[in-house]
Amino acid sequence: MLMASGALYFVPPEHTSIVRTNVTDLLVKGTQRITAEIKERWNWDLLPKSEVAEESSAVSMVTVGTDVRLAKLAEEVQRLKQLAAVPDLGSGSVNQGLKQIQATVVSRGSLKDGIRPLIAWNAEAHSIEPENAIVIQTIGEQSMSENAMVSEGRVLLGKLADAGQDVCRVVPVTDRSFRAPVELIRVTGGQAEFYATGVLEGIGDGFGSVKFIESNLPVQAGDLVVTSREEAFSQHLICGVITEADLPDGEPHWSIQMRPLLDWRTCREVNVLGVPSEAPLQITDQ
Repeated sequence: MLMASGALYFVPPEHTSIVRTNVTDLLVKGTQRITAEIKERWNWDLLPKSEVAEESSAVSMVTVGTDVRLAKLAEEVQRLKQLAAVPDLGSGSVNQGLKQIQATVVSRGSLKDGIRPLIAWNAEAHSIEPENAIVIQTIGEQSMSENAMVSEGRVLLGKLADAGQDVCRVVPVTDRSFRAPVELIRVTGGQAEFYATGVLEGIGDGFGSVKFIESNLPVQAGDLVVTSREEAFSQHLICGVITEADLPDGEPHWSIQMRPLLDWRTCREVNVLGVPSEAPLQITDQ
């Protein structure tokens, strides 16, 4: 371009405008040709609108995927915090005669809550609707007995709704059909004090209710609800924590509300504790 400008210096004045026009036209065409070659060789051209839309969609999908992974990570952190907060109730272990089976959670409740099945499984073969149930599948084909307890670590999550070969529906501790004998404990200075026995019943909406706790006992919010120590168990499983404890006037028993210690939405691997037939859990009204 500098050479072209210098050449104009030696052109007679009457021809300057003509030469300037020709040189400018040549430079424009040359620039266009070079630009076209660069675009063709290096693909520097702007993306068509359709490709721009596709790229925007891909970016959105990546963003959504990242959000999902972050949400799952937050759930896992919350689960680990909850497990870390579980108090040590002693060094007891599950009775050796009690059958223990590892299982994976394949469905965790209603789709309306945004919780979808975690892994693919054949629901139709087991006559189970995954969108309306908590479902577990054993690691390897193993039979599971009805009413067997389902836990994660030292925390009770629920019981099996029915017997199954490898896939079963779970009744969580908050379900209205759940019922089990329990004890109330208070942890003070790392020591657990057992002070009452009753029956845990699910009341729905994420809570349970402890029945038949006599009014003369010192119940308070923050105390723990644990399974009764039956012959089949040599350890207690923690059901949840008392959130409300009211004593209605003239009533012989406390009105107690319990919140589960763990949320099913964060559970992935669980244990099934089968109760031997010679030592069933018997629940009677008090």
